[in-house]
Amino acid sequence: MFLRTRRSALPALSTSLLALGASAQSGGFTPGDLYFAIAGVQAPFPDGGSGLARVDPTTGAVSVLLDLPSSGSVPITQGIAYDPFRDRIVFGGIPTSGAPLGLWAVDAAGAFQLLTADNSAPDNLIAPATSGRIYYRRATIGGRLRYVDASNVEHIVMDSAGTAPFAPTYDPYAGAMAYDAPSNSLIMATLSFQFSNCPGGGTNALNVHRIVLSADGSRAVGESCNQIQLQAATNSNNACGIGRMANGHLVIAVDPNANGVEPSFVEVDPASLALSVFASAGPNTTMKCGSYSTLLGKAYNVDSSAHTLRVYSQGGAATVFPTSVPISPSGNSLMTWMEIPPATCGGNNVALYCTAKTTSQNCVPAITTSGGASVSAGSGFTLQCHGLGANKNGLLFYSTVGALGAPYQGGTLCVKAPIKRLPPTNSGGSAACSGVLTTDFNAWIAGGHDAALIAGADVWGQFWFRDPGAASGTGLSGGVSFSLCN
Repeated sequence: MFLRTRRSALPALSTSLLALGASAQSGGFTPGDLYFAIAGVQAPFPDGGSGLARVDPTTGAVSVLLDLPSSGSVPITQGIAYDPFRDRIVFGGIPTSGAPLGLWAVDAAGAFQLLTADNSAPDNLIAPATSGRIYYRRATIGGRLRYVDASNVEHIVMDSAGTAPFAPTYDPYAGAMAYDAPSNSLIMATLSFQFSNCPGGGTNALNVHRIVLSADGSRAVGESCNQIQLQAATNSNNACGIGRMANGHLVIAVDPNANGVEPSFVEVDPASLALSVFASAGPNTTMKCGSYSTLLGKAYNVDSSAHTLRVYSQGGAATVFPTSVPISPSGNSLMTWMEIPPATCGGNNVALYCTAKTTSQNCVPAITTSGGASVSAGSGFTLQCHGLGANKNGLLFYSTVGALGAPYQGGTLCVKAPIKRLPPTNSGGSAACSGVLTTDFNAWIAGGHDAALIAGADVWGQFWFRDPGAASGTGLSGGVSFSLCN
């Protein structure tokens, strides 16, 4: 179900270096926006270094999210992916001088958070899944598939028996990876000449592997493979981007690595692992990698000679997609692209808005969310308000009518009447600003307290709490809005 789409910017978040906890938080991303990362680039990054940038697919406007220095080791790896649980783009590398090498997350304001560090960065293979899991392969640690859970604890994917690390029958030396929820599997596209050929398959082809996971995602319980011959007599069919179509199929972008052979796009049916050519770029040696845009309904890649994007309808010829500034990789640097997907239940259909009231202890209440708002789940959509006084009572109140911005109790009332209130809870904590209010909105829905809470409804909420040191004796968070899915 496609939920609310916002093309306007959300409020900027703090750019301080923070540890990202188990709860998701609105990261300010807009569904449909395209992002790319590159290790060496001429434009649009001012210093010719590397970084992460955004392209608005409706206007072609390009903006820099992270401008990383051109010097230093592993500023960012080529692998990037969007994690709907955290509402963050995740990548491997070192985002700033002195930071550890590891798996990082960044929001739309450029604030980055460390997920896990062990002096090794994931390679191109990064695939966020459900329940906060992010799968990846660390190239320098035996090539084992790993994942972090919702609490950012790192695990090795085990075999079907759970007694040893999973040892795939291929070497995912490079390529692209995505998680497919309907089949609960990882789809990997790899080079054909790095010991990754499908069993019985030939060389000089693109190999696509499917690793079926256990229900909890900790074990690999099945493995299959298929390949497609894109061009003859080449060993550089490098899978460097992967995107999802509206029909659930995947599109893999293939880059020629400047070897004079045309790049292509391959469509994958995750259910059957059937492969077919989606589109071909033609004999152009200057194409760099791309992916698929659901907003445009087309595949895309970069023409580094023209410094712009080209888009492709299925089976059709390329057309130029103008951008506000040139996009030009440096030399043979491989670009990695991704899309912020359409908002989904448990995904990026949450937004923060309105202004919180600073507490008498000089803290600004902050809302985080985890899971997705669902009318049928019964539980699992948790809203929290952090930064409150210790052991203070408070509650969430909400409206299904709309947002507001009116003065109220020394702060701002962020929701329109009529207003519904959840039962009060206690913030706990022991130190100043350590209190946290927590409520499960799905459990409230399941209790049948409000007939207006149906699939497709929009909700605007705000936390209210006791603050004895304030003139009004009360405190207020900012607002949080979300849509309800089935």
